[in-house]
Amino acid sequence: MTENNSSLNTVIAYPLYKENAPPVYPEIARVRGYEGIVLVSAEILPNGRVGEVKIRKSSGYAILDRSAIQAVRPWKFEPAKKSGNPFTAWVDLPIKFTLNNNSQS
Repeated sequence: MTENNSSLNTVIAYPLYKENAPPVYPEIARVRGYEGIVLVSAEILPNGRVGEVKIRKSSGYAILDRSAIQAVRPWKFEPAKKSGNPFTAWVDLPIKFTLNNNSQS
């Protein structure tokens, strides 16, 4: 996401997906058929590491929400920059839990 003003050019932080492990799909959630999207808000520090992490919107299942938080904490990001200087920024990350089930009901 880029915000452009005549005197300001800000680029928001982006996850380095090649370096970030996906969330673990908890076995109990699989067995019970839990699916959903967790919207995680993460504070991205100037060094690209994650600071504070919050659930912005729950999947409806605490077990999936916890798995999303645990996955995001060690992630690395390309930090947000203003005039080439990294700064702390918050990003919203949708973490999707979907079961791949070939049978249809």
